Amino acid sequence: MRSKCEFICKYCQRRFTKPYNLMIHERTHKSPELTFSCEVCGKSFKRQDNLKQHSVFKIVIGMAKFNALAFKT
Repeated sequence: MRSKCEFICKYCQRRFTKPYNLMIHERTHKSPELTFSCEVCGKSFKRQDNLKQHSVFKIVIGMAKFNALAFKT
């Protein structure tokens, strides 16, 4: 039986079950100066996909707040 965490980051020893996830993770160590910032709140992310997820969450929360106010009696 294979170990669940075969792939280990050479920078921080974090363990991964898939080589792709390790590759994506190790990119954050190689270019720490590269960040992606939210235009709405200014929060910074090392990965563009995390910024996108954050932005979608902001939109969903914003719509929920708008709907709550719009349908208040």
